[in-house]
Amino acid sequence: MRYVILLYAVMSFAAAACFADSGMTCGSNIVSVGDSKPSILEKCGPPWMKESLSVSGTREVWVYNFGSSGFMKKLTFDGDTLESIDDGDKGFDK
Repeated sequence: MRYVILLYAVMSFAAAACFADSGMTCGSNIVSVGDSKPSILEKCGPPWMKESLSVSGTREVWVYNFGSSGFMKKLTFDGDTLESIDDGDKGFDK
């Protein structure tokens, strides 16, 4: 029985770590890698900041600031598709 509980705990932590790398929440909405820009705008509204990473404008980073009680999230796009979600600095109140 003890091994079953240990296995369950390890699997729970692994699942949480996987979700942390590929998703974020905006209120009750979930944003995931592979989502489109229009879908994210609908779920989260406009980002706090946008930055172009390429001259052609196909690679872009959006930053969402969730206030001083959380961390900012950096969403990297390739074209219209969300490629990655990374934690940023500590957020701040606007």
